[in-house]
Amino acid sequence: MALLADYRSDLHNLLATTVDASTWSNALLDEALRRGLGELNLLLVYETSFTVESTGYEQDLSSLTGIYAVLAAAYPWQEGWDFARTLTPWRSMGQNKLYFTAVEPAVGETIRVRHSKLHTIEDLDSATATTVPDAQRALVGLWAAAFACELRQRQISENPALPTDAGRQLAGMAMTFRKRAQEATSHIPPLGQLRWGNIGLE
Repeated sequence: MALLADYRSDLHNLLATTVDASTWSNALLDEALRRGLGELNLLLVYETSFTVESTGYEQDLSSLTGIYAVLAAAYPWQEGWDFARTLTPWRSMGQNKLYFTAVEPAVGETIRVRHSKLHTIEDLDSATATTVPDAQRALVGLWAAAFACELRQRQISENPALPTDAGRQLAGMAMTFRKRAQEATSHIPPLGQLRWGNIGLE
């Protein structure tokens, strides 16, 4: 898996900063990468099985590390079962805490959780591993490049000595990077267009 240094290198290549890398500080690039990860967190969907530790309508899923948001839950669950046929309604009781309104999960049984994930890049904010899939590395780079241009645009707006068209050029670059990222995500099923009733939010 790629490390923070690799992602910074990706950004330098996208932004063509070799002429004057000093204006694109690591602090700026790292903030852009954080925002790029935020976009990825909303895009990819994962499934994880959770073993019920205590019988009750309220279940705390905090032991499932890295969850960004729970999207749907299937209960009772066994491997090979149809997720859609075992969907059960729930409501949120806080961060990764669900209250099941139609069933009471029993200890030892399994809940299948569909969720988004908090992705990390090793060495960014003390992360010890990179959880971004290799296939999505370039996508994070495109998003981060767009955010980097916007951050740099904000910086130069306070410096009257810089050319007046620099901000417009950065805005155009940001738009181009964001368009390329949107094109790259067109084949990935979005988290939108969900049937909210099926995931306990109706």
